[in-house]
Amino acid sequence: MDFRLNDIDLVADFEKNSAEVDVNEIKFKAYTLYEILAKSEDGEEFKFVSYCTKDVCLDLVGDYEQSVKASITSQLGG
Repeated sequence: MDFRLNDIDLVADFEKNSAEVDVNEIKFKAYTLYEILAKSEDGEEFKFVSYCTKDVCLDLVGDYEQSVKASITSQLGG
């Protein structure tokens, strides 16, 4: 997990370095959840989940279980 300022376009970064990029965007309350699935030209797959407000993001990099994402979503949803 990593916190960062919401000042870069992650999707553009993934598209620049990947052969295929799939983005699922879900809005809830003050947050937006981005699930990014990318595949490199070598066939390597990357999964990236980011919970963002207008100013800051919490990023999950790796293959997190659905229960981890559900727990974070529940806590952010208040």
